[in-house]
Amino acid sequence: MRKKILILTLMLFLTGCTVNYNIDIKNNEIVENLSGTFTDEELENDRQKNGMTPITELMYNEQKALLNSEDLYQKSLDKTDEGYKYNLSYKYHDNYADSRLINSCFEKHNIEEIDDFYYIRAYGTFYCRASDGIKINVTSDYGIIESNAEKIDGDKYIWTIEDEDNVDLYLVLSKNIKSEKPKAKLTITTFQIVCFIILLILSAITFFMYRKKNGNNKSAGRETE
Repeated sequence: MRKKILILTLMLFLTGCTVNYNIDIKNNEIVENLSGTFTDEELENDRQKNGMTPITELMYNEQKALLNSEDLYQKSLDKTDEGYKYNLSYKYHDNYADSRLINSCFEKHNIEEIDDFYYIRAYGTFYCRASDGIKINVTSDYGIIESNAEKIDGDKYIWTIEDEDNVDLYLVLSKNIKSEKPKAKLTITTFQIVCFIILLILSAITFFMYRKKNGNNKSAGRETE
């Protein structure tokens, strides 16, 4: 049976929270990031059911990032007004196929680098469910030329896994194509609109006063003649 690691168990026990799994691919590096939140109530419920909880374990124990290495995730666990916020991250160099999360969460996966292309596919049963789903976000400075992403937001490709059965996601990236960053949208605030209207009014008043003054000067000139 597939060996479960602590952080995966953490996701299984988090009820009511969406877990974010972010992948950033650029400069021949892949940065993996896992983040989410949980409340004090969820922590207490988990403690009553299980004693030393996965969340409590996360507070004290380091997590290995690779299957065949002692390298550890960089982690943080911060107290918030509503509970806790956690974050795990690791940077891969040509060894993303050994990611402990990828190998433990997906029944099958295929990660290849062929010539100038990256091919990433993860499919089959998904073992890391969370009640509100796992949101997978992929961004890259390489051009993504093919994918089955459910949603594309600028340069972010998004999948949400809510059903652990028959998961299938893939993408193909070309190193020869640079992704185009979305242009910043021009936003006009209410203050800018008010200023523009005031400027128009002042310009109209100035023009009217100039015309009136110019007209008076012409009338005075004719009277002098």
